[in-house]
Amino acid sequence: MPAPAPSLPDQILARCGLKRCTPSAQPTQGFLNTVHLAEDGAGQKYVLRIGRDENREDIEEYVTRQIKFLGAADLGATLHYRSIPAQAQFMQSLTAAGVNTPHIAGYGEEWMLMHFAEGRGLSTLFAEQPPEEAAKAAAATLGALMDVHKKGICLWDRWGGNELIDNKLNVCFIDFDLRIDFPAQVSSQTQTALDLAFMLRGCLQFSRDADITAAALAGVIGARDDFDHIYDVKSLSRFIDGQIRFYNAEYIENADTPKDAREKHNHENDLMQQLQQKANMHMQMHAAPARTTARKNTPHI
Repeated sequence: MPAPAPSLPDQILARCGLKRCTPSAQPTQGFLNTVHLAEDGAGQKYVLRIGRDENREDIEEYVTRQIKFLGAADLGATLHYRSIPAQAQFMQSLTAAGVNTPHIAGYGEEWMLMHFAEGRGLSTLFAEQPPEEAAKAAAATLGALMDVHKKGICLWDRWGGNELIDNKLNVCFIDFDLRIDFPAQVSSQTQTALDLAFMLRGCLQFSRDADITAAALAGVIGARDDFDHIYDVKSLSRFIDGQIRFYNAEYIENADTPKDAREKHNHENDLMQQLQQKANMHMQMHAAPARTTARKNTPHI
């Protein structure tokens, strides 16, 4: 019998002069991608991502519902999927802007090849490290995201699983399947506020000790003298209120949610209010005459 035709991943890797790191290893299945680890003849590692659509409708429905609860839909916010070529081009633009993200080695309509990035996911660190150490990683991630937001760039889909942190607390941002678009008249400070609100809640949800994590996040917020220049603090406060309503409706008031899960989400709501108060302090401490020039609206490159 003739040998079976090579699989799509093997065909792509062969065209790129690469091979799987471990031929028998199973790929990692993400929500929207299948991920294969590859290498070249010199041992340089790469990551091959191939899109998959099995979970797309469920994710779209869930995130769209969040956007509505947060009040962002009232501002015209809409959720969209990036095609793989669009993801690759966005990542290239991030690299050009000085944002730490994997370098693109090549891409096609259904696949993207990236240089391997060191580090572990923030949600993994929350699960594996002592709470105090994981909180340091969360603080580093929040600080890095704020630096991206200072450029007027939103990354979207920041929830604790799309960030890699190495042993030196360097942060690399990955996974840009989703984006949220706003009308041109919505300021970039409002858009970055929404991106931040998702990240704050994600950190608390995955933390094994949300109190320790919240304290670390509050420390980062409190230390930023430019906080109310990067974010529309009133919008951030409104988005946090919306998150609390969302988790109330989705989990806390849902009779099918186990009691311990309801209590966990309720406590996270309390901590989000504390972070909200910390952010509002910037608005009070740095109150100044209204600016006469608005920053250019650049939600993403």
